[in-house]
Amino acid sequence: MTRALVRCDGARAPARALGEPSDVSLDLAYQGTTAALKLRLQELSGSLGTKVDRRAMDLVRIAAYAYWVDQMVSRGGKADVYGTDWRREFLICAPTSDPDFWNDEAIKERLGDALGFVSEDVWRFHFEKAGFHEQLPLDTDSSSARFDPDCVALFSGGADSLCALVGSVANDHRNPLVVSHRSAPHMDQQQRALLSALRERVKRWKFPHASIWVNRVQSRERENSQRTRSFLYASLGAAIASALGLKDVLLPDNGVVSLNLPITAQLIGALASRSTHPKFIALFNELAAAVLPGSPEVVNPLWSRTKAECLDILSTDRLRELLQETRSCSRSRGLPAVTPHCGVCLQCVERRFASLAAGLEDHDLAERYRTDIFCDPLAGDARTIGEAYVRFARDIEGLSEEGIYDVYPQLDEAIVATDPDPAR
Repeated sequence: MTRALVRCDGARAPARALGEPSDVSLDLAYQGTTAALKLRLQELSGSLGTKVDRRAMDLVRIAAYAYWVDQMVSRGGKADVYGTDWRREFLICAPTSDPDFWNDEAIKERLGDALGFVSEDVWRFHFEKAGFHEQLPLDTDSSSARFDPDCVALFSGGADSLCALVGSVANDHRNPLVVSHRSAPHMDQQQRALLSALRERVKRWKFPHASIWVNRVQSRERENSQRTRSFLYASLGAAIASALGLKDVLLPDNGVVSLNLPITAQLIGALASRSTHPKFIALFNELAAAVLPGSPEVVNPLWSRTKAECLDILSTDRLRELLQETRSCSRSRGLPAVTPHCGVCLQCVERRFASLAAGLEDHDLAERYRTDIFCDPLAGDARTIGEAYVRFARDIEGLSEEGIYDVYPQLDEAIVATDPDPAR
């Protein structure tokens, strides 16, 4: 297990840590000429017309630090075929506005539990008094608060996030403030274009949008799995919800992905995404209740739907057109705009099958994928993932509810203590 000591914005490591062995030592700053992290957020208090709690801003900063270091320490790469270096251990030394609060063992345990479950790493923390006093600005549409939203909806520009956003407005009659994380200009452009098209088709709500920059600068990525991104997303959404006095933060993903069932024996735990797993959501909500005024809660509005059932939300002609403008690929970096999907990662394979099942293949064209899994020859990982997905679907179809539970005992982790009806 790789051990990393990370000093953020000049925070010192505790004396006990200096004697501990570490494989990696990193210094991180988001200010000044040596900044390695862009935390460019426009004044939240001014644009939303409300004061943001200091601890909420601390949470955003801690989440951004975790997101950065997650990308800077390798999990072993392709050469680590047995995954022996997948898990890492971090000691994050960071400044906060209230170090006494954040150094409380119960708070550090909640932080470590939520980040640890979603990333499968070990997270330890040491906090010092911040040497800077400015409020972290959040780049938010100045008219956002005037529309009187009743919830926050996290929006990545993917198919599931679009379906959840449409469903919340058209079916559930909610009025969401849309919150996005952007790490590159093309992501921001795609998200904004998709929301603009949605506003033209769904007139009942204006879809006010807060788009927030958090990304690496002047540093080379060493790990691209980004398992902590959902913690960053949840933290941003919860901080904004807390500032506006809103209770619900919608973090959407279809139920099959959320349950984190392995399609192969190798894709276990956080090797497959846990970004909306019920246990992660429960752990994050416990942290939010302890940290944020108003105790906003993250919920997954798509938890009970397959991906095809999510796409059914785009049931009208004008909404079907928007599917083509969403992005779902996990390997999209470097792909041209005409083929924004690789076609062979698990997310692309799932999307192709779901589009067919939902009758939306005419709105999810094969030529938009670099590889067409139904027509092109497949080899290596592409063939393995396609075969595994089909085999997994057939196996599930042949099992009773009790049989599914017997084959996948990890479903125990999806049952949270506060669930009033765990049999669902």
